[in-house]
Amino acid sequence: MALTVYRQVKRPSTVNRIKFNVSTNMQKLLNSIIEQFTNHTITIEHLIALGFVLVVISILYTVFEKRLFYYLYERNTIADVAKKKLRSIIRLCLLLISLIISVLILGINIGIPDETSSLTVVNILWAVLIVQIARLFEYFFGRVVNKIYRGREGSLNAAGEIVRSKPEQTASSSLKYAIYTFAIILILKKFNIDYELFSFEASGNLFHFRISSIFGAILILFIARLIVWAVTQIILRTYYHSREVNIGSQYAINQLVSYVIYIVAIVLALDNLGVQMTVLWGGLAALLVGVGLGLQQTFNDLFSGILLLFERTVEVGDVVNIDGEVGRVKRIGLRTSSIESRDHIMFIIPNSKLVMDNIINWSHTDLKVRFTLEVGVAYGSDVQLVKDLLLQVAAEHSDILKYPTPIVRFANFGESSLDFELLFYSKKFIAINDVRSDLRFAIDELFKTNRIEIPFPQRDVWMRSGG
Repeated sequence: MALTVYRQVKRPSTVNRIKFNVSTNMQKLLNSIIEQFTNHTITIEHLIALGFVLVVISILYTVFEKRLFYYLYERNTIADVAKKKLRSIIRLCLLLISLIISVLILGINIGIPDETSSLTVVNILWAVLIVQIARLFEYFFGRVVNKIYRGREGSLNAAGEIVRSKPEQTASSSLKYAIYTFAIILILKKFNIDYELFSFEASGNLFHFRISSIFGAILILFIARLIVWAVTQIILRTYYHSREVNIGSQYAINQLVSYVIYIVAIVLALDNLGVQMTVLWGGLAALLVGVGLGLQQTFNDLFSGILLLFERTVEVGDVVNIDGEVGRVKRIGLRTSSIESRDHIMFIIPNSKLVMDNIINWSHTDLKVRFTLEVGVAYGSDVQLVKDLLLQVAAEHSDILKYPTPIVRFANFGESSLDFELLFYSKKFIAINDVRSDLRFAIDELFKTNRIEIPFPQRDVWMRSGG
């Protein structure tokens, strides 16, 4: 007896057949659209790879959300406006990265106007991504600059907000310009934009100035400015604080460092522009022979400025006496120096005058100077009482140093008075006339109280009658 086995075959339902037909039709439609622009078809492998990329991007955003945003948001390390700005920039960067990868996977990198053009979808997305990354670098490096200056003294504006110091503003602006200049260079290279703006011929050599070389030279100058800031405000500032270097020496060292860095940066910038330095030096040598004869005094001032920065016989902050005019040195430049007088008048002095003329520097070796105040009293006065009163006036004035102690000198027997000198030390070089005025007011009051007369010249005239 034979057994017959029947196998039941399950046929797909009508709903499944409809779904399959719809998905197949959608894929065919999508492929036809893509083929029309790129001659490329989408496979299941492309869709799997695209899905994997989207999952990775989602994981990265979750990491940023859980780690970075939590640190910045929960700990209140940045302001609310900066939080929104940072989150939008990161979201946009991740979106652009996912779009770039998607376009590359799907092969729809359409060229404008054709596929050989550098103006493609991917390059456009890359350009936008570079700008957003530059914004991120500007934000994070700006926070580094703020952290460096955190805790340092700063002035307050009318709203009570801390006003950035000049070095901090210099660092922030230089950093911002350097980052965006570098971003422009990357975008130009991405689009193969390197047009020649102009060219000229000198000494048989042809020089070409292109867009990329000009932006490269600008970037070198901004980087040099950042290096100057980093060396003078971070490295040397720590050295100055540990060694207790005075303000004048700090200024001199900072100026020399700035000159060296900027000279090197200018040479590198010219070399980046394609200027051959041998040709430049040869031309300058011939030029300087003629110019040097007509600008002897200018070169004398330039070398005098360099000598001042090296020898430091006169430094910023010193009180000097030039041709009878007393003032404080505010700036020592490469050719001229600025001195502010007691009347707050700014004098521009050639550096050669500070090197070659006889200059009295009251603060070169010490920060205190001895001054003299002359007083005359009538004959017959108690000289010991006069001495005690003068010392009392000096002891009561806050701008007169207690050590070395003031002294009173009996200077001379004058024609109509006993002449005394009050000698005292003070650090008020600029305002010393105000100190002397205060002393004279106090002396006059004490002398009146103690019946000590301050005489004035008198003459006895005898009239002889004729007879």
